[in-house]
Amino acid sequence: MKKILIFALVVIMLFSFAGCIEVVEGVSQEKYDELKAAYDEVVAERDALLQGKDYVPKVDGVGDESKVATDEYLVRTVAELLDELDANALNATDSYTKRNVEITGRVEVIDASGKYISLYPSDALLSFAVVKCYVKTNEQKEAIKNISNGDIVTIKGEITSVNELTGYKLDIHSINSNRK
Repeated sequence: MKKILIFALVVIMLFSFAGCIEVVEGVSQEKYDELKAAYDEVVAERDALLQGKDYVPKVDGVGDESKVATDEYLVRTVAELLDELDANALNATDSYTKRNVEITGRVEVIDASGKYISLYPSDALLSFAVVKCYVKTNEQKEAIKNISNGDIVTIKGEITSVNELTGYKLDIHSINSNRK
């Protein structure tokens, strides 16, 4: 908490300093907007932490803490995501990178350290590409302790990367076990 407040003060000082530079050297509006956005991000993070909420940073205007619950999630199965990836990896990358999705699939890997789980299509016997879902909070880690390999789960999260060989990487927002 103390580190966050110190960081916020540093950003405020930088923001103030940028205002001085603007007067002295004529800093562009673009630079000013960039600094203001950084300041707003720090304030949003601070407010979320003070309220005891998990903070999800903005990425191109999507995903801040206040929007996680209200943004629409694209509803897909793991099989649908992997079919789209097989059909055209470039299109899958453009369609899903930095997008919120709600996916359903079968858990086949639960990392021993609790950092991620891997989802496979519900009906597939074997798949090389998967959706690797990264745990972001202790609450999510606790929920995963109640899941077993083979369980069907529904996860809401943001796809962070797409790769034609390994599949999708996703940061978990929430997880719901549908048990076998």
